[in-house]
Amino acid sequence: MSRNKKNRLLLVSDSLSYPIDEGVKNISFNLLKELKCSEYNILAINPKSNQNISDNNIKGINSNKYLLNYRLFDTIRSFKPDVTLYIPIPGRLFGTLLKSFIIKLYSKSSIVVYQLQPFHDASIITKILAFLLRNKIGFFVASQNTKNFLLHLGFKASLLFPGVDVERFRPVDEETRSKLKIKYNLDPLKKYALHIGHLNKGRNLISLINDLKNSSFSLILVVSESILQDEKILSYINKYDIKIINSYVDDIQEIYQIVDLYIFYVNDTGSAIEIPLSVLEAMSTNLPVITTKFGGLMDMFPEKISDLVFLKEGDCLLDYLNNISSKQRLILTRNSVIKYSWKKCLQQVNLSI
Repeated sequence: MSRNKKNRLLLVSDSLSYPIDEGVKNISFNLLKELKCSEYNILAINPKSNQNISDNNIKGINSNKYLLNYRLFDTIRSFKPDVTLYIPIPGRLFGTLLKSFIIKLYSKSSIVVYQLQPFHDASIITKILAFLLRNKIGFFVASQNTKNFLLHLGFKASLLFPGVDVERFRPVDEETRSKLKIKYNLDPLKKYALHIGHLNKGRNLISLINDLKNSSFSLILVVSESILQDEKILSYINKYDIKIINSYVDDIQEIYQIVDLYIFYVNDTGSAIEIPLSVLEAMSTNLPVITTKFGGLMDMFPEKISDLVFLKEGDCLLDYLNNISSKQRLILTRNSVIKYSWKKCLQQVNLSI
């Protein structure tokens, strides 16, 4: 990627706000952090907030649904970016295209959209808009299916898998694990499986709980408090001996460091970003991972990896759990994800300035 100090980069994300407790926020902040270490002159804007974030030099400019706001226009136009990177919240393609085009009009620059969840269909009106904008907007995407969908509509699209903080999410020795279990009031003799995510139907939590019942693993759930929670699921969880952390955990790496296994049981494509960061963070902590064939995970890890299990339809979770529980072996999932540090992720970015 060609860079010099004259290059001005505008980063626009609806998710540049605290707490950093879900995937799009995590990616937005980490990309901003790495871009600041580059030679770009950066302006970061959250168009859905009035709050500036001084420690990250983020401007909050609360705008309407389609980003029509004079202050937003004036701020972007005054910055005179050479290129714009837009990270939208999950939504329909029509809205993403319209907002991207409005930002492009404000900035008078090239624009690349980092799309982290799939588009499921395109109406006739959306296809017409896509035809008109196909040469004006580019995309980074996190799965081959989404790439093919956008290519079919005439857009330029490239795969860009998100990164993971390999220094923060790393394994620890047994002494440290024991101390952390005491810190979080966990039984030092139990084996723990972990899932991190929203408390809603799409996360398939009830099925996960039922399929874990007869295993040797106790379940820990870390759920976001900033996303509306399903009270019926919470009531169901409370019937069982499940450790639920229902608040933001600043030192979330410690939770990975004390468990024995990570499980991602989600099938609904609208319930997580296409590369769930929790899977990458678990692998970076060198945990065995059991996951559905979700989103772009099989594009990111096409080769068979020991202790990264992709569940097939009809597979019995209990069989895999018993296999993991009965073996004493060297786990090497960290080796497979170390190449996806955020620094290396940014090296893949070509914003075509």
